[in-house]
Amino acid sequence: MKKLGLVMSMACLIAVAGCGSPHPESASTPTAPVASSPSPTPTPTPTPTALSTQAAGKYFLDSICPANRLIMPLNAAFTANPLNVQAEKSAAGAYRDGLATAARALANPPLAWPSLIKGDVDAFVNDLYTDIASANALASQVDQQGLTTAWNGWKDSGGAAKAQAVRVKLGLSSDAAASCGM
Repeated sequence: MKKLGLVMSMACLIAVAGCGSPHPESASTPTAPVASSPSPTPTPTPTPTALSTQAAGKYFLDSICPANRLIMPLNAAFTANPLNVQAEKSAAGAYRDGLATAARALANPPLAWPSLIKGDVDAFVNDLYTDIASANALASQVDQQGLTTAWNGWKDSGGAAKAQAVRVKLGLSSDAAASCGM
């Protein structure tokens, strides 16, 4: 009988040891099969919508005309008699800032430029950077001799021809001054 009790005790210990697990997650409890969810379909990258030709023309003029209008006070300051260094520097600084504003706007339109003019606009913006540097050279002078030297040293960037390419392709007037109300 003692032997039978010892065997029964051992059997109970073995049975209890086999039922328990120190790790609850490895317990063998029946689970419902997990349905596999389909992998999401990748969303294609949207193609940016281009400005219409009419909207591109309006945006181009709205961006460049404020800077174009600043040419008149700049020219007036440099042809005034007597010359006024502060007026010349101020007009050059205003023109520089107007060109920078135009370059930022033209480089970052709200929608993509039509493919017909994208390259022309990019080339024009690059020429604006050259003109910004030249206007800055004027604005940073301290005397009339420096202003005259910087004015005479201003080289044509070629931007006017590139702007005309944009105007013609968009069906805008080729008269830059008239289309900007000057």
